[in-house]
Amino acid sequence: MLARYTSTSRYALSDDLQSAVRKQQDAVPYAVYTASEGETLDEIAVSIFGDFSRYWEIADVNPQIKFPNRLSAGQAVRLPR
Repeated sequence: MLARYTSTSRYALSDDLQSAVRKQQDAVPYAVYTASEGETLDEIAVSIFGDFSRYWEIADVNPQIKFPNRLSAGQAVRLPR
């Protein structure tokens, strides 16, 4: 694995590896969930999967969500299958 340590993130992937990861992620079919006002990723994990610990899987496929405890009404959240 081509990775380098940086102070801002634990590991930064090389450009080639980032491209490969993006292609793989794009090939994975996701279900899309529409969040309600005030809903959180951990609440979604419990309601959809019945398991609080799957919160991390949802967070991993949604890097655009910066504040997982403050979702907006109507915000689209990708769910791993």
